[in-house]
Amino acid sequence: MIRIVNILAILFVVGWAVAAEDPVEPFWFVHITDSHIGVSGADEKLTATLKDILKHFPETELVINTGDLTDMGTEDQMTTYVQLVRSWPFPVYNASGNHDVRWSPWGKEKFKELVGPTYYTFRHKGVQFFFLDTSVLAEHHGHFSKEQLQWLDAELSRLSPETPVVICFHHPPLLPASTTDNSDEFAKIIERYNVPLVLVGHGHNLYRYSFNGTTYMMGGSTAYSVVFGSPCYEAFYVNRDGFLPYSRLAQRDKTSSSSLVPRVKPRDPYGELIVEEVKSLGSNSLVANCRITSIGKARLNKGSYEVDRAFRGVTEFRKGGRLSIPLPVSNPGRHSLTVTFVDDRKSTYSRTALFDIEPKRSKASVEPSILRTFDMPSTIQSSPVVDKNYMYVGCNDGTLRAFDLLTSELVWEAKLGAEILSTPAIAGDKLIVGSNDFCVYCFDKYTGLQLWKYRTGAAVLSTPCVDDDKVYVGSGDGVLYAFDVAKGKLLWTFKAEKMIKCKPAVSRGRVFFGAWDNWFYCVDTRTGQPVWKVPVSTTPQFSAATANPATTGTRVIFTSHDYCVRCLDQKTGAHLWMFKPPSGETGPSYSSFVFRGINAYSSSIAGTIVGFNMLTGERILNLPVRPGKPDELFDSAPVLDGKYLYVGSTGGNVYCVDLDAGQVVWSYSLQPGFIFATPAIWGDHLLVASMSGTVYELSRPEVAHAPLLQTRYEPSGVGSKQSSPNRR
Repeated sequence: MIRIVNILAILFVVGWAVAAEDPVEPFWFVHITDSHIGVSGADEKLTATLKDILKHFPETELVINTGDLTDMGTEDQMTTYVQLVRSWPFPVYNASGNHDVRWSPWGKEKFKELVGPTYYTFRHKGVQFFFLDTSVLAEHHGHFSKEQLQWLDAELSRLSPETPVVICFHHPPLLPASTTDNSDEFAKIIERYNVPLVLVGHGHNLYRYSFNGTTYMMGGSTAYSVVFGSPCYEAFYVNRDGFLPYSRLAQRDKTSSSSLVPRVKPRDPYGELIVEEVKSLGSNSLVANCRITSIGKARLNKGSYEVDRAFRGVTEFRKGGRLSIPLPVSNPGRHSLTVTFVDDRKSTYSRTALFDIEPKRSKASVEPSILRTFDMPSTIQSSPVVDKNYMYVGCNDGTLRAFDLLTSELVWEAKLGAEILSTPAIAGDKLIVGSNDFCVYCFDKYTGLQLWKYRTGAAVLSTPCVDDDKVYVGSGDGVLYAFDVAKGKLLWTFKAEKMIKCKPAVSRGRVFFGAWDNWFYCVDTRTGQPVWKVPVSTTPQFSAATANPATTGTRVIFTSHDYCVRCLDQKTGAHLWMFKPPSGETGPSYSSFVFRGINAYSSSIAGTIVGFNMLTGERILNLPVRPGKPDELFDSAPVLDGKYLYVGSTGGNVYCVDLDAGQVVWSYSLQPGFIFATPAIWGDHLLVASMSGTVYELSRPEVAHAPLLQTRYEPSGVGSKQSSPNRR
């Protein structure tokens, strides 16, 4: 709600204790979504929708918008949205969507400032409403953060068992090939409570589905709906029986009702999905023998399954809820299995379990294993950095942590003011990192002592680039900053037109970077004056703004969001060559390049490792990491060690590629959780951070045993804290 939420939600977010059930009183509310203010005509269409609500549902007491309020998350767009919905007689409550934060120069801070909290709860006439934030900074994907799920569980536990709960957020969970990586964690929580209705957006379509007694309803966009045109929305009449939905297609002047959602969610009679064994059938063929516990006298026949959020099939139940599922995966690691079934009451249920496939132990097999895990209290998008025997990692709880890898000890931690997507940069005995609290920080890398800090005009998602005694870093305010490393003295600034997210590249007295303004820049490192700039693509949404540029000393290479690869003369900015993928094929977009000889290698959201000859632009490699079912490679840029390349995927896998052989040596599954971070090498070990909030330490059996440094810096008078690593 714009007029009231900013006051009430701030109070409700700290907790709501309910001693007894409040009776449900009849009322109307409306669900809209995906208003995309900023798209041509979107504000007029939202206004038309609100007028249509007043005309056809005049008793509406509140309106819910489940995200993508804006198209690009700019201050102008959010201000327009707030002003537009403020003038109506009903309050509007809002969830954030991926478009509200993906390109936002302020991260989630501007949403909180102008719209309200990103997650909160309130009660209206006996119904408890919850709003969650599934948006992921700088991504279109969805994720339920640990902090939110813990808060949700605690708040639900305070309610009377009979209190009906409506939960609202953006990304639809539990659907096949969902863009949310941990929907099952959300589903397991709400199974225990009376949550009859969940409202979502994102799909730009009116769609209803049900799992475990809860009805999920996707709203159609007020800006542009996929099927029905726009505007379209859902209205609900609430009484003591439940929620009666009405779908409204305003352009067609058509209203239709659907079946009642009961006020009390039907009891879920089934137990857990248990994977009892993973059995080998020979020649890399595996089967998972499973069962659903506590089925009672229910008759379960056919079902469907999904492995690792990617591979789907149908299955049949045997007596006692048992089933055997042929596994389409054989790589070692932790995998996920979701089984969906309809019982004899025609109710749909879904259960998810994790299971392990052990690495093969033979001379002929080269497979890694997990040596240790470091569990954080929050999601991780920043890449871990290794310096000697220390690992540094930033988390979305705003905390930067330093671990001694020889002892597993947490040496120090520093609490910053907001999420850390910026990857720490090492400069001698100093560590420099940006934060979404608008600041650039410099710490003593051994003690965690803050040496200097500088506040910019917006969120700092950019990774700093250290060159000699200077450090260069971009900010959401569109400014590239140059600092003296020692004292943090600001040397100069250069203003681009929009946010700078990428890590700049420095070579021969020049710094290179792209911004979300569709320009690629070259700036003099001494003066901060522009040397040249070149346009990138046809629109700012296709900017070269996410992937980090790389330079050979004479040529600079980068990718843009139109899937093109460009190589420029770094002295003049002249295009030397450009690779554009064939029609219907996606290419590199988010990931950065690494060099080996005259070749540059990157990864693609098509799920391939690509290589280019830097002299000719010829594509020399286009290797699918998972043939038959592409595994998208987004922000996790590859890291090289000799001929071996390592990269993480949104499918939760880590891949090792032999560039000489042009083949995948091994892959390892780390379900659940997207991998947006670049892996880090520590001797013959690999450190991989996941959105699950865990840093995994994997062995690298393909390399000769690289010695781990045994020397440790022990600053006097500095104590160490114990971490909670899990050893495998």
